[in-house]
Amino acid sequence: EATTDLNSSTDSSGSASVASDVSIESAEATVCTVTLEKTSAGLGFSLEGGKGSLHGDKPLTVK
Repeated sequence: EATTDLNSSTDSSGSASVASDVSIESAEATVCTVTLEKTSAGLGFSLEGGKGSLHGDKPLTVK
């Protein structure tokens, strides 16, 4: 629904305000806890991205 509002808005100041609200809600909605367990058959895992990474603030990726 928020995406539709952003696309239909012609006022750039209103659009920026809506985008700002959406990003705050989105950041709160995407917080989750992940438990990783390494077994004898596992090869391990790596983390990429995150806030303040060398390539800028990127989403945290688990590989």
